[in-house]
This record gives sequence, C-alpha cells and structure tokens, in this order.
Amino acid sequence: MISKQQSQNAVVCLVLASGTIVLYWPAASFDFIGLDDTAYVVNNFHINGGLNWHELPWCFQAGHAGNWHPLTWISHALDCQIFGVRPGAQHMMNAALHTANSVLLFLILQRMTGVFWRSVIVAALFAWHPLHVESVAWIAERKDVLSTLFWMLTLWAYLDYTSKKGAVRYWLVLLLFALGLMAKPMVVTLPFVLLLLDWWPLNRWGETQSNPDSISSGNSIDTGFDRVSPYRLFVEKIPFFILSIGCGVLTMLAQHRGQAIASLSDLPFKARLMNAVVSYLRYLEKIVWPIDLSILYPFTLAWPAWEIALAIVMLAVITALVVWGARPPQSQPLASHRRNLPYLMVGWFWFLGTLIPVIGLVQVGAQSMADRYAYIPSIGIFVVFCWGAYDLAKNLPYHRAILSLLSLAMLTACVLVSSKQIQYWKNSGTLFAHAIEVTRDNFVARVNYADYLANNQQLAAARQEAEEAVRIAPNEAVTHSALGRVLLLQGKPAQAVAALRQATALHYAPSDAVQLAMALVQQGRTQDAVAEYRNILASNPDLPDALNNLAWILAASTHPEFRNGANAVQLAQRACEVTHNGQPLMIGTLAAAYAEAGRFDDAVKAAQKAHDLAVAEGKSAVAARNLELQQLYRAHRAYHE
Repeated sequence: MISKQQSQNAVVCLVLASGTIVLYWPAASFDFIGLDDTAYVVNNFHINGGLNWHELPWCFQAGHAGNWHPLTWISHALDCQIFGVRPGAQHMMNAALHTANSVLLFLILQRMTGVFWRSVIVAALFAWHPLHVESVAWIAERKDVLSTLFWMLTLWAYLDYTSKKGAVRYWLVLLLFALGLMAKPMVVTLPFVLLLLDWWPLNRWGETQSNPDSISSGNSIDTGFDRVSPYRLFVEKIPFFILSIGCGVLTMLAQHRGQAIASLSDLPFKARLMNAVVSYLRYLEKIVWPIDLSILYPFTLAWPAWEIALAIVMLAVITALVVWGARPPQSQPLASHRRNLPYLMVGWFWFLGTLIPVIGLVQVGAQSMADRYAYIPSIGIFVVFCWGAYDLAKNLPYHRAILSLLSLAMLTACVLVSSKQIQYWKNSGTLFAHAIEVTRDNFVARVNYADYLANNQQLAAARQEAEEAVRIAPNEAVTHSALGRVLLLQGKPAQAVAALRQATALHYAPSDAVQLAMALVQQGRTQDAVAEYRNILASNPDLPDALNNLAWILAASTHPEFRNGANAVQLAQRACEVTHNGQPLMIGTLAAAYAEAGRFDDAVKAAQKAHDLAVAEGKSAVAARNLELQQLYRAHRAYHE
C-alpha cells in the first residue's frame, strides 16, 4: 500500500518533471550553436554517424575539443544513432536529463534530511533557475547534465551504503562516481562533498550518540548506523580520491593536447587568483540576481583594487559567519549530534569546493566565469537559503504563509526569467547578439556573431563585427581568422590572405590554414595553395577539408599542370573514409577524381551516391549539380573548372 509520504513525493516529482519539460519545450525548435556544437556533433564524423563499434575506441581517446569525457561522446553518438543529426531532439535529451537531475535532487534531500518542503524548493530552484539555462539549452553541455545525473545517482547509492553497508553497495557507489567522471571531470569534488554530507545531514562524524530531536528539527537524520571517526571516513573515501586524481591527470593531458590551457606567460597566476576571488562573488550575485547572463564573460586581466578587496572581505566574513553558525552549543562536544545551523557550513563549502576545478586557477578558454560552472555549486547556496529562511521565519506569526508566498514569488520569477533566457539560445545569432549586448569587449561573441552573419549572407554586417573583434583583441588569432573568412566570402582574396596569415602567425590552426589555401586559390595562386594543402596534410594527414580541397584541385583545375587523377582519387577516397562516406560534397569530389583518372563508371556511381545523399539532407543545389556532372561522366568526359 502506498503511504502518504510516497504519494506526496510522487506528486512533487510529477510537478517538477512536467514544469521543467514545459519550460524547456521551446528548445525543441532551436538550432545548433556555432560554438562547440560543431566540434561536438555537427562536424564530428566520429559522432554524427551514430554509435558503432568502430568508433567506440575513439570516444575514450583524450584530446578532441580539449576534453576527456568518453561517456559524453557515447551519449552524443547514441543521439545521432536514434534521432540523426537533429538539434531539436538533442536539446530535449538535455532537458530530460536536467529533469531527472531535479527529481533526484528532491528525493535525495528529502531522504537525507527528512524535511519535505525545503527539499521541494531547493529542487525547484535547481530545475527552473535562469543560471542553469546554459547547461540545458547548449547541446555541447550534455557533459554537464549527464555528469550531474551520475552525481545524483552516486549520492543515492551512498545513502543506501550508509544505511545498510556492504561491499556491493560500496562498489556501486564507486562505479557510479567513475561513470560521472567519464561524463565530465568537474565531478572530481564529489568525495569532498560526501565528507560534508557525512557531517550533516548524515551525522556520521564522531562517537555513537542518539538525538531524538534530530529529525523533527530538520537539521539532521539518524542513518541507523554507529557514527565513526573522521579518520575512518577519510579512509573510506581514498578510492574516490584516487579516481579523482586519475581523472584529473587524463583531463590535463587532454587539455594540453587540445592546446586549451593558457600558459603562465600569457596569463600570470596573480591575474588568475584575483579573477578567482572576484568570480566567487560574481557567482553568488548571479545566483541571487540572475540578470545579464551571457554564454561568455570575457577575462579581465586587472580588476579594480576596491573590487578585489571587497570580494576578499566578503568571502572571509561569510566563511567566518557560517563556521560560527555551525558550531555546537557550548555545552556539547565538537562531535556532538546536535549543532546550531550545520547546513550553513555544508552549503557554503559545497559552493566553494565544487567550484575549485573551474574557478580559473588552471585557465581553460577565454572566459572569466561561466553560468554552466554553477550547475552543481549552486545547490549549496539553495540549501543555505531554504534552510536559513525557515530558521529565520519559524518563530514569526503566520510563518508558513510568509514562507509559502516567498517561495511562490521566487519560483515564479525564476520561471519568467528562465523563459526569456531560453529564447536567446534559439540560434547563434540571437545568442551572441545578446552576449555582445550584456558584456563589454567580448571578442569571442563578436567572432561567433560574425560567423553567423556570414553564413546567412549578411557579409557587410559580418565584416563589421569581425573588424570590431580585431580592434578589441588584435593579438588573438581567432579575430583575424574570422575577418579572413568574411573577406574570402566577400571575394577579397588578397585581404583574406593577409588576415589569415596573421591568424596562423599568432597561433597555427589547421582550419585557418585551409581557409588560407582557399583564399590563395581564389587569388589565382594555385601552386601556392597546393603547397599549403600539402603542408597541412604533412602534420594532419586525415583532415577532411584539406584532403577534399586538394583532391578537387588535382581533379578539376583549369591548369593541366596541376591535375593528377591518381593522386586525386587517393586523397578523395581518404576524405570519404574519414567522414564515413556520409558527405555528398566529398563523394562528389571523388566522382570528379575518378573521371580525371579515366574511371568513368566509378565516377557515375559516385555522382549518383552524392546526389542521393544530398537529396536526403535537403541540399537540392548539390543534388542538381551532381546530376549534371553525372551526364558528363557518362559521356566519358572529366570536369575541369
């Protein structure tokens, strides 16, 4: 028979789940974002072909996109296997994972503390807070919601272990934690959080004592086990810390290979430390007052002295207050079951500790902070707020009505602001235009906005944005690269070559070198372009664009001295293999290469395949072009530009 408590829990879970899905439902019609979504899914041929045994080992390699998170890659590949490369379905999968995280958070808090309504409000804040929109609405942040799912499952399994013990339960906790690390390394702080939860609300620290008031106070519960010494609790967590260290090493290797970590010469440690201190305060501000949210907040090398001093003082004062507030009464020993306000210290150190991996001491990327980094840390602040509000109001007249109205107003505000924030994630244009509006000197936002405008044939506006990005950050390769791409589309190859050479001089990237070679072709410098492509392939032999573009020159150049049918076939075949024979453009190049090599029957078949794929992808112009070329190949004639 279902108990009253189980019925209440079921209703809360239903409301949380339905409310969260309805809130994020507009994302079903949203597009991919130019930043990271392309590297993770759209142009990642290891992923967008779906999940298969051939590509599974690739998911475990370290380095692509500067990360090691095999479970996340598998998740993206599984999405592509089931839904195809469709952004709407992947957006909703993120929303479903976030919904599961919110429901699990409620169940875990209610089970740990024995407190119903405060657990409900914390979970609802987590589900509907505007600061979490980025983690859910950004397809590339699948790693955030997926790793948090395993974080929550680890906590649930840990509750089973603390109440029933047993080796099997212990190893299950460890396994779920390992899976979380394989989704995103930010969960390395979970062992630290388990120690906090051991202190409150699980009350596992110290000698065995009973406290009949523990559950009714809402500050702790009796787990049904003898409490143990802090030493034994630390020993219990040693395997968890070993996994965290191992994951940290793999992550550092991946970020090093991906050239994602800023050097101390580029970004001194003092600047990182000052940014970390100020960012802690800024995260608090965004949790309490979530306005002017942006996909990227530019890094500031020199914060005003008063702002740094204010952050240091406020963090020190808050820390002192929570430690003081969590102290036991003078009549009780430190290990006593009773404490004044233990949730203060647990929530605050949850917030401080879980942010450490992403606070910027090891700087990855150009951001000073990020909304997505607050996904797990914000839970600590929500707990402090909800439990603290109850303790402040519980002795007031009509305190239940006051707390109910406050909760309703707060959650309504969250839903309204989140609904608006979600709309900015419709596409790269709306997202980066908003980022430019709410931040200053955001060259990354301008680069991405320029790319979006250029892809939508708004070349004059795109050039303006790219030039502004160069003005803001003249020593950043990405700004010159963006300008070069726009100039190439505008048919200004000489200027494009100059911009792209500047980009590759500042920081060599194969993608920029490919653009440079394309500009050289457009300028009529085919020999220089061929040399550039061969130079790219010498260090990146499986780069699809370089393989395809060089194959096209060798197959279809107007200059006979550059044509080489056999070499063109070899390069085009490799380009098709790397992309799993799924790109109509590259299969069309292979058809042209076959024709130049005199293999006209193969050329006809390849052109037909390119046509069929293009039709399936809705690329009517590419499909029509391959039909035209197919007629040429049937007549045993090669195509030359």
